[in-house]
Amino acid sequence: MMVMGMTFGTLPIMAQSIDTIPAATAIEQDVYQTNSDTSGISQQITQINADSVPGEMLIDTIPTTDGFYQVNNLEDAVPFAYPEVNLKNIRFYKRVWRDIDLKDQRNYIYAVPGNSLMEVIMKAIGEGKLTPYSPEDDSFKSKLSASEGMARFADSVLIPIFDDEGNQIDSRMALNEFNPEKVTKFRIKEDIFFDKQRGRLETRIIGVAPLMDITTSAELAQSVGSTPAFWLYFPQLRYALVKVDISDPDRGLYDMTMDDLFVQRKFASKIVRESSPGMLQQAQYAGGDSLQTDNSASLADKLDTYKKKLWKTPKGVNAENLEGYERDQKIEQEEQQRREQLEQQHQESQARQQQQSEEQFEELLQQTEPVEEGTEGIIEEEGTSGEEPSGYSQEQL
Repeated sequence: MMVMGMTFGTLPIMAQSIDTIPAATAIEQDVYQTNSDTSGISQQITQINADSVPGEMLIDTIPTTDGFYQVNNLEDAVPFAYPEVNLKNIRFYKRVWRDIDLKDQRNYIYAVPGNSLMEVIMKAIGEGKLTPYSPEDDSFKSKLSASEGMARFADSVLIPIFDDEGNQIDSRMALNEFNPEKVTKFRIKEDIFFDKQRGRLETRIIGVAPLMDITTSAELAQSVGSTPAFWLYFPQLRYALVKVDISDPDRGLYDMTMDDLFVQRKFASKIVRESSPGMLQQAQYAGGDSLQTDNSASLADKLDTYKKKLWKTPKGVNAENLEGYERDQKIEQEEQQRREQLEQQHQESQARQQQQSEEQFEELLQQTEPVEEGTEGIIEEEGTSGEEPSGYSQEQL
């Protein structure tokens, strides 16, 4: 116990300080200097009971934190709303379909085991928070149940049924457990438009579909392509993605959700289809990966060209500039020459046919027998009546 004396005026006053630390507590010298946390949070002073049993777990009432920065609780998180756009202010509009390949190293964040995009989707469908739609049409018209959506990826196996004596009496089909790692591609449908009111070219995702491989047979397992298992409405999917934390301090990702990845377009993709301004979908590119890559690069170049022209033309750029209706003068001249050649060939063909008809008519007249006396009037009457001479058709004449 420490006693301190204080003097006020002429009379000394003795005061006793109150020690708030129990005697059984062991404190090292300069504890705040030797055990201080660099983040500004001092380590807890733990009371050690001299009578405690060795190895006994002490009750810690102070919550531990792994560092100064902590991720926010995302249980009640909701996605932020997009800015409202007036349809009258849309100057340019295009719809494209892209494929995201999870085998690409740039898309690794979507395939992390235990927190992958496919696992998030299946969990939300199983909880009834996400509705799958039929893959036959990507316009979100025909809904699927949760069991139907999950069954799209499950493999069917034949399970034998035995009696009490061990003899097989029947068999039934059952679904294997779904493995999310089998899904290696996703297809997204998005709209690209220019809002002249804000002067921005925006891209908004409309739907997301996991792709599954189509095989010719279980024995060969020869893949003949990929097709959407089902479609998901992205505005509804965002409520599941916003609760998935993908923060990674080692890679510089702080307080970021999977919804942020899609909205900020942090993924590598390849365009597989596009639509015209009239929303007439072009067929999916065929001919191998090389042709798909070329077509994808071609459309990407068109979009880049449109963005560059957008800043050079304050009043905006017409969609025709991107669609290819504005052609070079050389191409226009070639097409004009081609049209003139076709017209000239058509005229020459008609002239030859007319000449051949005249020659055939003269040849037929020369082969006609001389007219006898008394029949001249009859022949003249036949000629003036407009009837064809007997034995010859109109085509021969």
